[in-house]
Amino acid sequence: MSWSGVCAMISDREPGYLGRLPHHDHDRAEAVLQALGLRPTAWHDTDLLAAFTLRAGAISIGAYPGATILCGYPALSGCVEDAQRPFLQRILSVAGEATTLVFEVAGGVNYFAYALYVNAQRMRALAGDAARGVAISEGDLQPEEIAVLGPSERTGVKQLRVAAGEGLTFAMAGRFLGTPFDRFPAESLEMEFVSLYGPGLLRRAIGRLPWF
Repeated sequence: MSWSGVCAMISDREPGYLGRLPHHDHDRAEAVLQALGLRPTAWHDTDLLAAFTLRAGAISIGAYPGATILCGYPALSGCVEDAQRPFLQRILSVAGEATTLVFEVAGGVNYFAYALYVNAQRMRALAGDAARGVAISEGDLQPEEIAVLGPSERTGVKQLRVAAGEGLTFAMAGRFLGTPFDRFPAESLEMEFVSLYGPGLLRRAIGRLPWF
């Protein structure tokens, strides 16, 4: 399967927590979107698989005790390579001390990108595509990456095979899901698709929401 999608995962729970398939909480989802300054006008049931691969101007949310997932194209697209994107900064502000992973893949051009944040501080980022090779490599290798990379790639990440980027991206998501994204039963994790009010996605945030 050629994957294309973009996602942010936020968690204050133990690694792999979302792999327990916690139930989505609609009231919590409303509170998260309100804190992000978003004004939903309609809600529709969906799941992580559909939310991740939906492309056209969509925002989806999964809100669980201690964790939140946001999928949205183009709202989250490009946030790894442009860390100052307003929507990303809003998410990090709301997330507070939680761990946040933003990731994006586009199979047609072998594009991959991910950034890991702890307490809103960027700890690791990697991005690239078939045309440019590795464009961004910041921070220390994470255990999930080390498990995927060969010995030579661990010491010279700029030389890693771009074709391995999708596998690295999905392995990083495994910190939240308990298994790499492409092996996770994403159709079983409840989310909601949201229709938003007004032409803009962002409004002024009204405060910080704890994730626990």
